[in-house]
Amino acid sequence: MCREIYHRFKASQKEKPDIHAKLMEKYDDIPAWWFYSLMALSVTVSLLLCTVLKREVQLPWWGLIFACGMAFLFTLPISIITATTNQASSRLACSDVFYKIKIKMRDASDIVLHCDHLLKKS
Repeated sequence: MCREIYHRFKASQKEKPDIHAKLMEKYDDIPAWWFYSLMALSVTVSLLLCTVLKREVQLPWWGLIFACGMAFLFTLPISIITATTNQASSRLACSDVFYKIKIKMRDASDIVLHCDHLLKKS
């Protein structure tokens, strides 16, 4: 599976660009450090909130790390399934099963973990 993804990515670089790619060429690319710094900032702030505001957030620090790891692992396979079948799915079901095995969900932590699912629907 990984080999096929790699070969398709390489083949897409050699193809003639479509009209959307031609239109986007006139804009500058956003540097990668910008995305990495935003990710580091958001994870740091989230960890601070989970440790400092323990009673309000009700999500342990390892639960946040676990949720970030789940998102990292499942984003590419779910994106491939969505692109090939045109059926939108979510990692919500998988993360629910794994997370509920480890910790009893409380109201605030439930909201924190499911806010991205709610935003997708709107």
